[in-house]
Amino acid sequence: MRIPVLALMLVVIAFSVQAKGQSGAASGIDACFALDTTMATQDCLVGEIDKADAQLNAAYQAVIAEARQINKDMEGEMGADKVEENIRIAQRAWNDWRSKECFARAEFENTGGSIRGLNKQVCDLNLLTDRVKVLQDLVKPQDQ
Repeated sequence: MRIPVLALMLVVIAFSVQAKGQSGAASGIDACFALDTTMATQDCLVGEIDKADAQLNAAYQAVIAEARQINKDMEGEMGADKVEENIRIAQRAWNDWRSKECFARAEFENTGGSIRGLNKQVCDLNLLTDRVKVLQDLVKPQDQ
């Protein structure tokens, strides 16, 4: 019984260190892993993922609004109708990639038991947070 618990602790520490270096999701991840049970940690991560998903949706809507403005500004020019469409295609592809990437990482890093689900949740949270920043950067004024 001690070996699986030790393995879980090592993976949690590794993910926490990785998350701190990658994104603003680290504080949420740290708070979730400070909880007493795996179930509580999973529930907490679901809440953090929901928050990140809401941020992603808001950032995506801002990018779509900007794309629509670009389409309008470019009216009559070649490719003017493609800006919004290309953003939508890219986001759908990213969503598909994220899902597959996190499943693959969870399987690759699988140590058995409930850790697989935690691995996937941490991956989802990190990639969502990173994507929010990418989308936010798209609509930032260029002089910033």
